Amino acid sequence: MENVVVVSIDTLITVIGGQYSCYQYRVINIGTNGTTTWKIFASVSKGLIKGEKWFTRPDGSKFFDNSYELIGLVLK
Repeated sequence: MENVVVVSIDTLITVIGGQYSCYQYRVINIGTNGTTTWKIFASVSKGLIKGEKWFTRPDGSKFFDNSYELIGLVLK
């Protein structure tokens, strides 16, 4: 089962590619082997800015899985 929650509509986030006002989403996917949680930051005008993926095992142990972030932007 997957749930998507809007956490904030005005999060200011700084990444290598600059500083952006973003919507912050939390995506939770509950599976048989555990729960995957994404924190996603998206700008209305620029698109995806940053994402972090966390995994929680059925025993409650939590660990960081992977991430991405905008490092540059070229508009043509």
